[in-house]
Amino acid sequence: MNTIETKTAPRPSQRRLAFGLGVAVFAAVVAGGANALLNDDAAEAIVGGEPLGGVGADCLEYREAVLLGQEFAFDGTLEVASADGAEATFAVHEWYRGGEGAEITLGAGGLLGEDAAALIGTSFELGRRYLISGSGGLVWACGYSLTYDTGIAGHWTELFGA
Repeated sequence: MNTIETKTAPRPSQRRLAFGLGVAVFAAVVAGGANALLNDDAAEAIVGGEPLGGVGADCLEYREAVLLGQEFAFDGTLEVASADGAEATFAVHEWYRGGEGAEITLGAGGLLGEDAAALIGTSFELGRRYLISGSGGLVWACGYSLTYDTGIAGHWTELFGA
């Protein structure tokens, strides 16, 4: 014996409900996307990564193992430089290794001032943000300290396990 199945079409009220839910979901997605684009609190990517002091013949070859061997590493903004350019004081945004507190003063010989010719390349600028590493109270150059970059900062977080 053959059985015949009959299907009933959705009622108009069910179709309106499904359409309304679809429109509501679409509106929520659009609103969320617009909020993300317009939100002032959204973190903006910062591109930098310029090595302090260059990467010339006076530099060790850059290696992550050497970076990991540094006594300290942090993300900070240069706030004060001594008159003779020998010291730099940073406001610390995040410590990756070897420190605590909101500020640190380090030896920065050759990396400050217009005549920062001890090494060729980028030198410090007051008010600029950096990724700094070093040991013995001195900032290391040659790629071991560099201008702030969002991507590199994320890599340092993973690398140092911060």
